Amino acid sequence: MYDVLECDIRPTPLGEALYVRVHRKDKKPMGFRELWDLFAELYPGQWAVQVFPPAEQFIDQVNKYHLYVLDQEPEAFNLMRDKPAGWRMPETKAKKGG
Repeated sequence: MYDVLECDIRPTPLGEALYVRVHRKDKKPMGFRELWDLFAELYPGQWAVQVFPPAEQFIDQVNKYHLYVLDQEPEAFNLMRDKPAGWRMPETKAKKGG
């Protein structure tokens, strides 16, 4: 039902990350929960990051999803913990879509 390709391991500011490309074999889009369930099945107990590049670097490839599976927990991103030292509120709020 899915094609999962482990492309490479690369250094990042969050530690080493395994770059994984995922898509459904029928090329249909995947919802967040479907992608998360597949990730959790393949990489139990691990963290991953999905990136959203700026428009000039955006590549729209038939509902492919790009994950970076981390070798350690990114503490600043763990929503179950207290806010990390140095956090602050943004000066401006994100623009609403539409």
